Amino acid sequence: MSAKNRTDLKAEITAWPETNFDIVTNHKPTEQNILDSVVLNRDVLGVYSITSAGTKNIDFTNSDTIIINTTESISINCNNITDGELKTLIINKSAGNEITLLNTTDIEYDPDYVKTLTRIGFYILAKGEISLFTVPIHKTFNFSAIPAPETAGEWHEATLTSPWIALTAGVRGGIFYRLNRGYIDISCSITRVLAFASTICTLPAGFRPAFDYNIPATYFVGSGTTDTVINTAGVISVSIAGSAPAVIKFTVSIPLT
Repeated sequence: MSAKNRTDLKAEITAWPETNFDIVTNHKPTEQNILDSVVLNRDVLGVYSITSAGTKNIDFTNSDTIIINTTESISINCNNITDGELKTLIINKSAGNEITLLNTTDIEYDPDYVKTLTRIGFYILAKGEISLFTVPIHKTFNFSAIPAPETAGEWHEATLTSPWIALTAGVRGGIFYRLNRGYIDISCSITRVLAFASTICTLPAGFRPAFDYNIPATYFVGSGTTDTVINTAGVISVSIAGSAPAVIKFTVSIPLT
C-alpha cells in the first residue's frame, strides 16, 4: 500500500461513513497512510514561476506545499486555506527582493531579515477567516550570507637589505610573508656575503605586528640560535655581528594584534 499525501488523506477521512464505521476497513489503512505520509513527507506540490513584480494570488486548493520561484519583489495573497489546515510555502528568490505577505497575522516576521534571504520557508495556518492566516515559523538558513572560509593570503617576497641574500641550497630562499587569519606567516632562509648588517628587511604596512616579537631562528656557521626580532615598524633584524651568523633560517606565525 503506497502512502498518500495530506490532501488525499483529508478527502479520505472526510468520506468516512458516519454510521456503521468499520475500524478495519476505514481506520487502520488510513492510520497507516498517515504514518507513511509523515515519514515520507509526501506532499502535493504547487509551483509558481514569477518574473514580474506586483501582487500575486497563490491558490492552495489541492496543494499541501507551494513553491514560488521569483526574480522580483512581490506581494503574496494566499487563497483557499481552510481554517486549521497547515500548509507550507517555500519562496526561492534573489537576495534583496522584498516579499510581502497579505492578509496575515505576523509572528516573528522580520521583513528586513526576509529581504536578505535567497530562500524563505513559511508554515502557514489558517486562523479565523479563510483569508487571514498566521506565519508561525519563517526563519530559514540564509545560505548566501555564509561568509567564505577565510584562507591564507598570497605569499609576498621581501626585499633584503645588503649584504643579505637568498639562500639557494635546497629550500625556497629569501624572506616570504603572508596574512593568515589574523597572523602574519614569515618564512626565512637567507645568507650573507662578507659584510654584516643588523637589518635584514622591512615588511610593508599591513604586515606588521602590534608588538615587537623575538623570532626563534637558527644560524650557521656551526649551529646555534640567534636573537632575531621583528618590530612594530616591520623591521626584521638580527643582533649578532662578526663572523656569525652566515645563514639564518626560521618559519614563524606572529599575531597582528
